[in-house]
Amino acid sequence: MEQSKEPQLDGDACGDRRPRTLDLDAWRQDLQRLHVTIDQVVQTFIASQTRQLDAVATELSSQRDRIESEAASACIPEAEAQRLQDLGFDVLSIEDDASREALAC
Repeated sequence: MEQSKEPQLDGDACGDRRPRTLDLDAWRQDLQRLHVTIDQVVQTFIASQTRQLDAVATELSSQRDRIESEAASACIPEAEAQRLQDLGFDVLSIEDDASREALAC
């Protein structure tokens, strides 16, 4: 007699229904499907997180480049002022320049 895929149920006086037999092959197939599904979900999650981290790293790199460029640009006037002072020109600081303008008015 062929074993049924459906569990055989028998009730007792309390109405409790328990399977008499289990289809282990069906359980194995369900577990394999679950395993494949979990693998797909994890791979999708990892790929998504990797893309987000790449985007953040790109943005941070861009911001660092801008900051370094701005810092280098800010150093140019200071270096030029120092060079002019070394050549003997009177170079004023911002505070000195502001106070001279206030006195001139």
